[in-house]
Amino acid sequence: MAEKDFGTGPFRWQVYDTEDGDLQAMSAAFSLPTSGDQQVVVTVTNE
Repeated sequence: MAEKDFGTGPFRWQVYDTEDGDLQAMSAAFSLPTSGDQQVVVTVTNE
């Protein structure tokens, strides 16, 4: 990840059953870590 991207957001993971298919799961909104020594753990739940 580039330094310019640290702390940006919000983002959300979305999981579809096929490329143009139905939404199967989605995460809560999250932001990227603010430095390179941090991690973000994102849980995705069924809709």
